[in-house]
Parts: sequence; structure tokens; C-alpha cells
Amino acid sequence: MLCYTDGDKQRVRDLGVTSPIEVVPNGTDTDRFTPDGPISDLIDASGPITLFLGRLVEAKCPEIAIEIDKFDPTVELYLCGDGPLRNMLKQRAIELDIQDSITFVGQVPSDEVPAAYRQADVLILPGRAEGVPRTIMEALSSGVPVVSSDLPQIRSVFGDLVSYINENNLSETIKK
Repeated sequence: MLCYTDGDKQRVRDLGVTSPIEVVPNGTDTDRFTPDGPISDLIDASGPITLFLGRLVEAKCPEIAIEIDKFDPTVELYLCGDGPLRNMLKQRAIELDIQDSITFVGQVPSDEVPAAYRQADVLILPGRAEGVPRTIMEALSSGVPVVSSDLPQIRSVFGDLVSYINENNLSETIKK
């Protein structure tokens, strides 16, 4: 069995697994994910860009990205990914009257992902069930700051390289 972190390994042991477990950290291609290179044609914004890259599902909490976006109408949120929450998220953006500052990009081809990071000013990863997200590694490797959920496995791997979402005060998260 393989796990990304020692914490994951311990959680698996706590479940009663006795077979051998190896810790193999997640990684990213630092030759592909760099600050230098082409930018994405999928993203066309004149102001600051917040990027969400992931499935539009409950565990990834994309609605938090929309809630944060409402605090600054000059920020443009690009939701890259697709899933069952897409229509609900579009409706929520309309309810908040911020639909003009949100773009639903859909699925981004993997060869286009590095260029999408280069276009962003910040990546937001508000999920409540993450391991060691490759998206964080890719964004940091691309020179893009990250705002993430404050999960133990993310904090243990990335520490102060990442800013953490304050769910009690979303506007405070944006100010950072």
C-alpha cells in the first residue's frame, strides 16, 4: 500500500491495516510548471485573477471560492473544471450579483494547465477532503500564491508557503 504522507500512513494503520505501507510523496513536473512560458487563451481578464482548478463537487467546496469573490468585485474568478455543482454555482453567482466577475471555463486540457496557472494571481483550494494536492505544488512551482483550506496534511507539507482560509471570516482571507 502507498500513502502520500506519514499522517496518511498512521490513519490507515488506525483503521487496522497491517500490510506493508510505503510513504511516497506526491510530486510535480517543475520543468512544465514554471512562472515563465505561454499564458492561457482560456483566461481573459483585465483585473486580478483568482483561479479554482478542480472538480465542481461538494468535497472540493467551490462555493467558498464564489463566496470569497463577492468581497472584491474587481477580482475575476475562473472556475476551471466541471461537475454536478456547476448549475448551482452559476445560480449562486447570480443571487450574489457577481456573475459578471465569474467565468466557468469547464475542463482544462492537461497541456493547457501550466499556462492557466501563469495567468492567475492566486489559486484557491477550499476543499474539505484533500490529500497532498498536486494543484498546490503546481501553482507554487508556477510562482502563484495559494489560499487553501486549513487541513492538517496540507499544513504539514506546505506550512507557511500557503495562506489558509479563515472560514469564520472569509473577508479576512481575501485581505491576506
